[in-house]
Amino acid sequence: MAAENKMQELIGKTLGGYQIIEQIGKGGMASIFKAYQPSLDREVAIKIMPPYFAQQDESFTTRFKREARAIAKLRHPNILVVMDFGEEGEYAYIVMEYIAAGTLKEQMEQGPMTLRQISTLVGQIAGALDYAHTEGVVHRDIKPSNILMSKKDWALLTDFGLARMVGGSMLTQSGMTVGTPAYMSPEQGSGDPVDHRTDIYSLGVMLYEMVTGEVPYTAETPMAIVVKHIVDPLPMPRAKRPDLPEEVQRIILKALAKKPTDRYQRAGEIAEALNAALADHGDWSAANRPTVVSPAATMAIGATPPPAEGATAVMSRDAAMAAVLGDPIPPVSTRAAQMAAVTPAAPATPAPAKKPNRTPLFVLGGLGILALLVVAALGGRGILRTLRANREAAAQPTEASLGQSPFATADPNQPPQDQPIDVQPGVVPLPPPPELTDHADPMATGNELLAQGDLEGAAAAFYQAMHQLPATYSEVYRIADEAYQNGDPTTAARLLEVALITQVRPNLDHLEYLGNAYEESGQIERAYDIWLFFVQIRPADIWRIYSLIGVAEESGQLERALADLGRLHEQNPNVTIYPLGMGIVQYIQGRYEESVALFESAIRIDPGEWDAYVEIADPLYSLGRIEEADASLNYIAQLGADDADVQDWIAYEFLGWDRYEQAIPLFERSIELDPTSAWTYIGLGDALSESGIDPVRGQEAYLTAHAVASEQSDLWASLSAGWGLYYLGNCDEAINVWNDILAVDPEFVDAIDALTSCAP
Repeated sequence: MAAENKMQELIGKTLGGYQIIEQIGKGGMASIFKAYQPSLDREVAIKIMPPYFAQQDESFTTRFKREARAIAKLRHPNILVVMDFGEEGEYAYIVMEYIAAGTLKEQMEQGPMTLRQISTLVGQIAGALDYAHTEGVVHRDIKPSNILMSKKDWALLTDFGLARMVGGSMLTQSGMTVGTPAYMSPEQGSGDPVDHRTDIYSLGVMLYEMVTGEVPYTAETPMAIVVKHIVDPLPMPRAKRPDLPEEVQRIILKALAKKPTDRYQRAGEIAEALNAALADHGDWSAANRPTVVSPAATMAIGATPPPAEGATAVMSRDAAMAAVLGDPIPPVSTRAAQMAAVTPAAPATPAPAKKPNRTPLFVLGGLGILALLVVAALGGRGILRTLRANREAAAQPTEASLGQSPFATADPNQPPQDQPIDVQPGVVPLPPPPELTDHADPMATGNELLAQGDLEGAAAAFYQAMHQLPATYSEVYRIADEAYQNGDPTTAARLLEVALITQVRPNLDHLEYLGNAYEESGQIERAYDIWLFFVQIRPADIWRIYSLIGVAEESGQLERALADLGRLHEQNPNVTIYPLGMGIVQYIQGRYEESVALFESAIRIDPGEWDAYVEIADPLYSLGRIEEADASLNYIAQLGADDADVQDWIAYEFLGWDRYEQAIPLFERSIELDPTSAWTYIGLGDALSESGIDPVRGQEAYLTAHAVASEQSDLWASLSAGWGLYYLGNCDEAINVWNDILAVDPEFVDAIDALTSCAP
């Protein structure tokens, strides 16, 4: 509040020759004032940066001047003119032409637009971006509120370079960059270097919002939204607007590709594609909403978006089931009656709106612990996967409970599925060995070469050492492990390769380590081969299925994974994880009917596979089959009624779909069984607060979470509890929580950043 009062005190004063008249806007990075310039007798808009930017970041002044000079040179009919910039006292400011206009955000809130209007505006914005990009200027914060509408059909981009000006070291130590999470590209959110294609992604988000009425990703915290942009599959626009022309959906999908190389390479290409779509769909309007929409119909095979260019076409459901499973899948519409014996029928409910695609651990890739914990704080699947380790012993239901399963149709006489598939030596996916060297002391030489940065030379020397004396394997493994722990997965991967090559039967734990090193060093193709090998030799290891699908999604090879898992299932029809994995792949790609059928197949093979009951809930919810999804999750909750981890697991699944009334009692049961989990209190707080059922109890849950986390020195849980309090509007308590974190670790950057959210 003090900082806000300080800015308000500028009204009536003169700053750099401009008389401040009134405040007309305020954002997270600056306050905007209407001002008068006596020397030229004109009104201007002046954007003033708060003093704390320069106070927290010594490089701010230099960066401000550099960016201001660059954007002041921009002259385009759809870019708001920057006329001056400067510094006076503790304030840095930018002077722009004053236009009494609203924003595109306000225009979008007034009502839906036609495709022709959308195409016109996108064309203007794209033209301005292409011009700026050719001048070497990247905006970094494209969003509707940064686009002025001087007339109803004329857009003016503002705030070029502002995000870069304030994106100093204090604000980016956590890997985050300044910007608006809802419109931020994956590379910008992950702290990677960005180029003009980050603006193309943001323009794609705006286009998505124009046609559907909402942004693709929402969550309870800004960081969680960023994580979703990085890892979550894009919610299909036609799932929200079934009447949206398929050509427009394809434009959006390409604009919002996770990898910059897969997007349009010029903003103008988006405008050109929209203009082409106008030929057949010029009368389409976001106002023309269908009167009756069947969620299942919107995801029918005929409505499935076409595969990406170069991808293998997917068979129809019937053909796929016949080819992969060998027999038809029984209809799932009859399951409701079976489920009624397990759980009371829920009242008829419309399909819930998912907080799009709560994030599975298998798509987190190399985001690291921060992203995982942010997702966990939301009740995302990241934490759910970690809960499973503690319930393996209880994974097989009792004989009596098998009879209660809503899906149980397995043959009790089929052979056990946990016998490894026989894999002969020599088929392990390792590269060929290096040529043998002739060093007098290969171990010493290898260490010297490694210190000099000659990785290949060191690998060859170590290979010679192990070839001559196999016992040196343990020393090479130790060096690889040390490199991995020191943040050098590339070195670790290469040394693990040459070590494993020397083994007649490689150590599978070390081979698994190699797979992780491949992932973290960006060798995704090799990582895929490792995980595919593991799902063959360890057919009961569901974790490797998640690893395989994760790298397949990262490398754009989901169709390959689908084909590989289908081939393995044909060869081994009694192994559950293959149809389970195929179901996950189909769900990621929005093929919900096929996904349900495959999860059912997994359950038929092994009614004791808990993951299948949980995974099937997502496509069922997506298809609007709410009672069936609820019953499937409740079935597992009842089997694990005395296991706090299982209660957490299912409660977070319900929370992910806004099924608050189902989630709350499970969180409460988990706390009754184990009151020492801070994340459980956070989940309870989320459910109580988001639903509006009892925000007061929600606040109490967040405070309890912080108290428990403090006893366990879990700073990340405390951070999340603080965000929960913040979104309840209790900044005072949130500040107390974040200050408690800083009392333990004064350099905890995420807590420092969080405090700025409550800054006046």
